[in-house]
Amino acid sequence: VRQISDSAFYYCSGLTNITIPDSVTEIGDYAFESCDNLERVVIGEGVETIREGGFWNCTSLETIKVAEGNTVYADRGLNAIVEIDTNTIITGCKNTTIDNSIEIIGDSAFYKCSGLKSVTIPDSVTEIGNAAFYSCKNLESVVIGNKVETIGEDVFYECDNLESVVIGNKVETIGEDAFYACDNLTSITIPESVMYIGGGAFNACYRLVEIYNQSEVEITETSHGLEASDNPDINIYTTEGGSKIINVTGYEDYVFFYNGNEYTLVSYKGEETDLTLPSNIDFDGDGEVDNYTIRQEAFYYCDNLTSVTIPDCVTEIGDRAFAVCNALTTVNYRGTEEQWNAINIGSNNEDLTSAKNFRYNYTEE
Repeated sequence: VRQISDSAFYYCSGLTNITIPDSVTEIGDYAFESCDNLERVVIGEGVETIREGGFWNCTSLETIKVAEGNTVYADRGLNAIVEIDTNTIITGCKNTTIDNSIEIIGDSAFYKCSGLKSVTIPDSVTEIGNAAFYSCKNLESVVIGNKVETIGEDVFYECDNLESVVIGNKVETIGEDAFYACDNLTSITIPESVMYIGGGAFNACYRLVEIYNQSEVEITETSHGLEASDNPDINIYTTEGGSKIINVTGYEDYVFFYNGNEYTLVSYKGEETDLTLPSNIDFDGDGEVDNYTIRQEAFYYCDNLTSVTIPDCVTEIGDRAFAVCNALTTVNYRGTEEQWNAINIGSNNEDLTSAKNFRYNYTEE
């Protein structure tokens, strides 16, 4: 066998282990794409070319080896396929280590790598290629080193659970749609080194309420995809100390925000299935309990949520705040039915409003 042709093993769910023999010189486009039970790959010493998408969306992949005699690729003990001449990771997996021998994270290197939870990119890396971490659904935190100059297009596209991003101080370019649909991203700092941010970089980041912009690039509520994310109260500030995000002791799983007029619950980062929302909070320290609103998509896709207790200090519930909460069957409201009907409830909250068990005047039993 000299070549593995395009899509040869596409969606071969029975494949768990593959060793590419030394006789093979080329692995074709998408050859092993979506082999979702593939756990181990060994690349033979004769492989000279791995085409686009060779191992895309292999969600169970945890071990990658390259024969020591291969002169084009190596694994370097990193659980990755590394192009030797350019020090580029071209294919990674959930157990990949990115060390100081790596200079480039290649295009789509971790494409749909759902097992990846955190990434630290060392200072040796100068470039993160297009779609490098595309749709890594469980990726929660990223630290980008201080020699990275380019964050390519679609790099963190649809990384739904990405909560924390630290961008290194040498980044000059953030590509188009770089953070598209990063639903759990509530704040981000753009360092002063950045000279270009592509269109749609923050499109569909519905919970993004704060950008600390240290750069000269103009960022407004209607630029870089923010206009499509419906973020009318986003806080874009340019000097240290301008943050409006509030950390409430005892409620560390919640993100609160103050826009100058009202307090808002932006998102919930916990995993409780029976949830009691915060009440009796004195945000401003004046001795009185403050009302708050629940922002759009605050609990979006909390599909394990079965019960929620809502205090009578909630005055508004935004669009899709409880959308795709398919397991939600019980809603306990601490106020009266009249108070509930006075709350402005946005669209696509049927999982909340049509819950099987709905109780007013609720007190703990």
